[in-house]
Amino acid sequence: MGFERARYKRKCGGRVLVRFSTMSRSLAQSGIEKWTVDTGNMTLTFYDNSGGEMLVEEIERPLEDQGELA
Repeated sequence: MGFERARYKRKCGGRVLVRFSTMSRSLAQSGIEKWTVDTGNMTLTFYDNSGGEMLVEEIERPLEDQGELA
């Protein structure tokens, strides 16, 4: 891992962020046709090519929304 990427990972709390185009291509190759974001419930739902729900993930709330940062 290059120095810049390691520094970026530390800055992002260990998470690696990807470009939208990269994520979209990878999801399509995995059989995901579309996904929806529910901002009320803070969930991300992935659907297969026939419209079936494959996975529902909870979206992490930023620390400042959780009252953990001043």
